[in-house]
Amino acid sequence: MSTTNDLAVLQAIFNPLSPYTPDDVPVCAELNAKLCSSGPVSPEVRAAVELELRGVRAAQNGALDEAVGLFTEAIRQVNSNASARAASAYNNRAQAKQLKGDSEGAMEDLDKAIELSDGQGVVASQAFCQRANLHKFFDREKEALADYTKAAALGNVFAKKALVEMNPMAALCNKMLKQIFEDLQRGEQSAKP
Repeated sequence: MSTTNDLAVLQAIFNPLSPYTPDDVPVCAELNAKLCSSGPVSPEVRAAVELELRGVRAAQNGALDEAVGLFTEAIRQVNSNASARAASAYNNRAQAKQLKGDSEGAMEDLDKAIELSDGQGVVASQAFCQRANLHKFFDREKEALADYTKAAALGNVFAKKALVEMNPMAALCNKMLKQIFEDLQRGEQSAKP
């Protein structure tokens, strides 16, 4: 079973655009604990969890090809027997592929992670958000907005912030508020003797 530190590393590496909050680790730890202690867990699922953690460590050390290989092996281990675990491995492999510059492969893996998770849960939230980031990178604003909306509905904090930034009215309001505060600050400074 993975430690809280392993899960924190996973969060930091595979969700680099996501604002890390301490609340993320207990949620992941709880899910991992449920997976490994909620009754009989197949040896394949246990092996897949270990392969994913090794993949995270490999990516952390810059060994992206090794990380992709480990995530691929984790996917093979669970195949269709544990779709939630396979979804996690696809999501993690997508991030390693993205770090390698394989955006097309990453997009395919994110699509598969969303499909296997039925668009629900933590993995789906991360996959939707990361797929939205890719859409945004390729200037596909409509698709990015749709995926950020789905991720936000699943509780993804980064997606919620991204939606606010993408909203033209919110951006205008933020710009006006910033200007007002700057004007107030300048007025206070000039009023001082």
